[in-house]
Amino acid sequence: MSKIICDVCGTSYPENANQCPICGCVRSVEAKTVSGSTDNAVPEVVSSYTYVKGGRFSKKNVRKRNLERVSSEQDKPAAEPAPEEKPKKQDKGLVVAVIVLLLAIVAVFVYIAVRFLIPGAQSGVPDNIDGTIITTAPTTESTSLVISCEKLILSDTVVELKTAGAIQLLSVKTEPADTTDTVIFASEDENIAKVNEDGKIEAVGPGQTTITITCGEQTETCRITCTFEAENTTAPTEETTVPVYDPSELKLLKSDVTLSKKAEVWVAYRGKIPAGDITWTSDNEKVATVQDGKVTAVGKGNTTIHGEYGGVKVSCIIRCSASVGAYVEQEEATQPTQSSRKYHLNTDNNSQKNDITLKIGESFTFKLRDSEGNEVAAEFSCSNVQVCSLSGAEVTGLAVGTTNLVAEYEGETHICTVRVSNS
Repeated sequence: MSKIICDVCGTSYPENANQCPICGCVRSVEAKTVSGSTDNAVPEVVSSYTYVKGGRFSKKNVRKRNLERVSSEQDKPAAEPAPEEKPKKQDKGLVVAVIVLLLAIVAVFVYIAVRFLIPGAQSGVPDNIDGTIITTAPTTESTSLVISCEKLILSDTVVELKTAGAIQLLSVKTEPADTTDTVIFASEDENIAKVNEDGKIEAVGPGQTTITITCGEQTETCRITCTFEAENTTAPTEETTVPVYDPSELKLLKSDVTLSKKAEVWVAYRGKIPAGDITWTSDNEKVATVQDGKVTAVGKGNTTIHGEYGGVKVSCIIRCSASVGAYVEQEEATQPTQSSRKYHLNTDNNSQKNDITLKIGESFTFKLRDSEGNEVAAEFSCSNVQVCSLSGAEVTGLAVGTTNLVAEYEGETHICTVRVSNS
């Protein structure tokens, strides 16, 4: 009868038993089976298990196996590589493979971004071996922008402007409407009419000129006629030739002077302003007269002379002593200078005038008197009505400039220069 050898305690028991009767170990599938008595039985080698007396897991056998293992490990050469190093080489290869895979994925994403996401890159194709890209977008754009003008249509071909500064807009249509050529306007004579880049025409002076419109190779013209009269520019031109001085420079040498001789002359003014540009007056010409800044004693008494320029007025008291003599004597002395003329042009205060200065809007009244001081009905006229207006013998300044006031009576003609300034 065959028996089973217990793997734990080494006891043999019948093969029909399920467990060892000594230690109670459950029968193993690989348990050793022997024939006959256990004393004479020779163990049979099955698989990798070797039977030993007392059981494979007995303390004695376990200790024996441990000693054999230690002895075998000491006998092994030290230079032999440890079996654990081989898996490390396999891990390095796996890491390299993963890195290569990641780089390939990144390259794919970069290509997709450049190819499809960057504007203008879709049409790029390699031009030569070095990989440079030639895009077709600029070529397409440049060809689409060149649209030549084939025809010009004007809203007006003849324009009449009736007042200075009048404006007329010249409308121009091009065919095709989306032409890339620029419409250019040009005036033949800008002293007659000017035109800007939008076709706005402005009247400048009387006359005729031509506006030329050009677009690419197409050209059209428009005739401009300005029918208004030219403004009188004579007065402003003359005004620019007259020096303008600071009115504060007007100052007399003295404010009170005594003259002791008949016909004695005293110079009242020496300054930067020309004496001829200053308006001089005397309150009583029977005592003293003043002309171009020079005071002349006429008769005994007191009077005041005035100088006015640019709105500034200065005065000086003139005292003529008794030794100067009476006015009648002075009149007789001056009579030869007026013997050839019966009348003289005076103002309201009987001062003789041949040159005055007015402000714009200021008025001045003239009178033609005889030798006895009586006013006569003279005929007054003005040589330039744009500078001064005339109402009877009253002159009113209108614009900056110079004109002449003319008084005529019984064959005599008397002229006074009238200057109008804006200050």
